[in-house]
Amino acid sequence: MKYQFSICRTMSTLVILLILAGAILLGGSYRMFVHVPTFAITFGLCFFMLLCVYETEFLKFIAAAFRILFCKTLEPHPRFAQIALFGSRAIIGVGLIGMLIGLIQMLSNLSDPQGIGIGMATAFVCPLYSIIISEVFFAIAYQSFKDSQDKQEKNAVLPIVNAGLPLVIILFIISTFGILLSSFSHWNIN
Repeated sequence: MKYQFSICRTMSTLVILLILAGAILLGGSYRMFVHVPTFAITFGLCFFMLLCVYETEFLKFIAAAFRILFCKTLEPHPRFAQIALFGSRAIIGVGLIGMLIGLIQMLSNLSDPQGIGIGMATAFVCPLYSIIISEVFFAIAYQSFKDSQDKQEKNAVLPIVNAGLPLVIILFIISTFGILLSSFSHWNIN
């Protein structure tokens, strides 16, 4: 596969990373966004799902996908586009799994009011990781590797475009605040 260095891609990649880092740091602390178990769930599950399906070809895809963050491909690679499309869908599913795990962990210990906020934050970090990786990594890889002449690939929709994820997130937020309100109503505050 042939690549050509692109100053535009390199600058875009750096600006995307700076915007994400800036948004995180504006909140005061990056530590609330770094949670090792959530990181392991999100990236570990997705990595091994893709490795299971595509085997060593996935490892080749990783090297090529990181390269296209800084270079243009001079020829399409439909198989890598397929891996990116599947990866984008898989990471969103893994993010939802992680969110549900975090919600279950939070619900299992409602007797500790100070742990509710930490549990909610932990539950939200997993979908955040998955959406960032889906949109910043897999979507760029898909668009770079796809064959623009392939009619079947033109109809492929990346999963974040679908309405399912926003609906699940909205339901999660509503249910979380409902849980919080119900847990506060049982306290005897004088």
